[in-house]
Amino acid sequence: ESHHTLDTHISMRMQTRVAMVAALLGVASSLPAIPPQLTQYRIIVASCGTAQLQPILLSVTGDGRDGAHVQGFLSVVPGTTSTLADFGDAVSTVGTASKWVVRHPTRDIVYTVNSAPEDGVSAFAVAASPTGQSLALTLAGTNVTNSSAGFGIVHLQPSPSGKTLVIAGYGSGTVAAVRIDPATGHFVAQSTPFVAQHTGSSQCTTAPAAGRQTAPHPHSVARFEETYYAVDLGLDKVFQYAVDDTTAALRLVDVLDVQTCSGPRHMVFHPSGTYAYLLHEMGSVVSVHPRNLATGKLAPAVHTYSTVPPGWAYCATVPIDGAGNCTKAAEIRVTAAGTLIFASNRGHNSIAAFRISRDGAELEPLGWPATELVWPRGLELTPDSSVLVAASNSQPGIGAPPLRSTADDWDGSVVAFSINTVLTNGGGDGADGDAPLLHEIARLDVPHPCDVQIQLVPPATPPASFSQQ
Repeated sequence: ESHHTLDTHISMRMQTRVAMVAALLGVASSLPAIPPQLTQYRIIVASCGTAQLQPILLSVTGDGRDGAHVQGFLSVVPGTTSTLADFGDAVSTVGTASKWVVRHPTRDIVYTVNSAPEDGVSAFAVAASPTGQSLALTLAGTNVTNSSAGFGIVHLQPSPSGKTLVIAGYGSGTVAAVRIDPATGHFVAQSTPFVAQHTGSSQCTTAPAAGRQTAPHPHSVARFEETYYAVDLGLDKVFQYAVDDTTAALRLVDVLDVQTCSGPRHMVFHPSGTYAYLLHEMGSVVSVHPRNLATGKLAPAVHTYSTVPPGWAYCATVPIDGAGNCTKAAEIRVTAAGTLIFASNRGHNSIAAFRISRDGAELEPLGWPATELVWPRGLELTPDSSVLVAASNSQPGIGAPPLRSTADDWDGSVVAFSINTVLTNGGGDGADGDAPLLHEIARLDVPHPCDVQIQLVPPATPPASFSQQ
């Protein structure tokens, strides 16, 4: 289908140059020959414009040395696209966009955020065929709606046990928690969500940021182990919560004020738990916050790093092509080993990279190793952090006009990058024989992707159309 045209990009020139550099450094002689191995990941894509969950398959092969030797293939899993409206009365309160998708920690269940004209959260069971080459998505139980859990829902965070789902309501200024049946992954029937209402406004008085900061707007809920943090873009604050995993009751523990007018959006943690990395949408910066291991409380930022070059800034309307040097940050991810951070920029249309140093306390900017993107929104890493997947989306309705004039021409693609673990200069393009930090291995057209969720697929027969180069 036209929406799913495969466009795989594999640079043999790059591989040759990296091999030459490796040989000069003595790397090739010191590493044993490792036969290429095929690894597969299931990616479930949440679509902003079509209210779909679109499962695709990423097949990756390489010699295990570095990103430039890795090759990839993205394909649509047969017969799996699930339009939420197709489920009729069962999801009558679910709207026309799926903005976020997250997986249950122990069961084959995914939860998706749905918005416009009504908000809700849906659970879907994911069932694979014995070979793993086909997949079924089935509505699992009843939905959570905006009448009980807040409206303008943008983010979900399950508890480690899978008994609770914490919900960020951007429009309502709320954080809600709902009970989940751990045996099924379904929402507990007739269970009333516990709702915490944020109040007030930011101290920001500077346009254009002030226009979005006259009321609370929780944009996400981050979690380290069993401590939760609601990141409020509208208030320039981070709220720390404790969650009762039996009753889903929320208890406010602490509130951290962050940089005024910065609009904090998402947050991740160093694997040790000693530092949090907060991405600010309107400030286009990452701030580093020490974290108390005993209490979970965050300290004010000790360092702040820009995700864009000098001269780029937030605008009241950020054009998709970044006209006027307008930009805003979207997503942040940290590798499992706590060595690298990636952050996406809309408008500047790039992925910024940082190397983590001093046990997590400082970041070293590595430039923008990925720039061939349009409005990159969601980012996700494979479980072993060997591949970074980006949702590149130009669909209107997410704060930007269309790049082209008709709906049929709106761009949308899922892009996979292997991460170089040997020769990493962070910003190189391979032109001088160096290996870039991110090496694009595959790209697939997908309608209006907003977010991606990744799961390792057990070894199975590779797709017939995949061939090693």
